[in-house]
Amino acid sequence: MAFILEDRNTITGRRFVVALGIFSPKPSKLPGVNRLAVSEDYCATEVVALSFRARGHWPHRLDSPSPWLKPFASARVMTPKQTDSEYAQMTATQTVTDRLPVADKLALALDVDDMVAARRLAIDLAPYFGVAKVGMELYAATGPEIVGILEDLGYDVFLDLKLLDTPDTVERTASVLGALGAKYLTVHAFGGVEMMQSAVRGFSAGAANAGMDEPTLVAVTILTSDGGAPPHIMGKRAATAVEAGCGGVFCAADDLVEARQIAPRLLRVVPGIRMAGTPSHDHARTAAPREAVDAGADLLVLGRAVTQAEDPVAAAAAVCEELS
Repeated sequence: MAFILEDRNTITGRRFVVALGIFSPKPSKLPGVNRLAVSEDYCATEVVALSFRARGHWPHRLDSPSPWLKPFASARVMTPKQTDSEYAQMTATQTVTDRLPVADKLALALDVDDMVAARRLAIDLAPYFGVAKVGMELYAATGPEIVGILEDLGYDVFLDLKLLDTPDTVERTASVLGALGAKYLTVHAFGGVEMMQSAVRGFSAGAANAGMDEPTLVAVTILTSDGGAPPHIMGKRAATAVEAGCGGVFCAADDLVEARQIAPRLLRVVPGIRMAGTPSHDHARTAAPREAVDAGADLLVLGRAVTQAEDPVAAAAAVCEELS
């Protein structure tokens, strides 16, 4: 079992992780350490590689520990699925170049509250997904650094934070998120034209100031958990998104015909995608992958239908096969 020590740089405020194979968890007395987390299927070598790549910080390794790590110098690193050398080689330069052709149409929703679990899923499922969607849960748990970690794995990052606030606040927030390198960001269309226009300006300006490509702001029309929204709402919010200059709309599959009529040039992002026979979870409106694509979806969002499947890789492969 590998334990992960997370420390915080007192000057920059950024976090870095150091992983050690420790078998007897005890309250940490190490200076600066603010969290001790456990992962049964992650090895120390992998997290050390992640810390070095993502943060530019060279972590102390077990064979050359700093004084405050000396008590753990004899700790043994465990790697359940590979030997230490195999796992280190695999993760030190982990990128994905052999994604399937349909991967660009698929977004992996990482609905977890732990960076280690998110990265494990992202690595295992990378051949099948070109976009990684970070919701409020994962963003609250990990902060902005999750964006860089997923980009290092070759994903386009979709921040599904559904901004809804005053126009000035939304513009400033979107600017910060654009500078992180996210390609997509959601706002609630309920916020109206002025708020979404501010979000478009902020998101675009933040990306430009950081030297990033032009990002896409996506307006959430009706949540797929809302099965009782009045019929006119979808059309009204899609039209508002067009007026505000958004680049996409977030809608259920059964709203795609209307979305194509009102906003034909906008990217159509569809959540609630489920294979036949899989649980719908909290989605009131779901659709099969082929059904959604045939109706005009550009980007399909799959989360728990894959990540909570008995075999997530097999579930992802089945989705890609249906779309091929």
